[in-house]
Amino acid sequence: MVKKGIVRKVIADKILVEIINDTTQCNYKCDDCKLKDKLFLVETPIPVRENDVVELFVENYKLFMSIFVTFILPLILFIIGIFLGKENEIKGLLIGGIFVAFALIFAYIFDKHFKARIIVSKVLF
Repeated sequence: MVKKGIVRKVIADKILVEIINDTTQCNYKCDDCKLKDKLFLVETPIPVRENDVVELFVENYKLFMSIFVTFILPLILFIIGIFLGKENEIKGLLIGGIFVAFALIFAYIFDKHFKARIIVSKVLF
């Protein structure tokens, strides 16, 4: 997946990047921007300066695997837990909750070893 971003701060070999939506009109220097919550710390193999517009890249399969393990797997395990305890509602919720807890622990361990990294592919302007 490819996105555009503005470099807000350079920190050693990493940069703080603000994602730009294609529909957003931005003057690139506004401190009261609506996109303040979309800041990412990104690795950069190429030299960049503040206020540069860069192209960001993340491999699709890594992004989808991270989304699956973080969001879909706990939901699937919760539903399986409910069906395993279907004769008693409390038992079903308890088993489903335990399965969700295991899924979140697995997601935490998975995230430590399987990093979906965002990198700067090129400087646009």
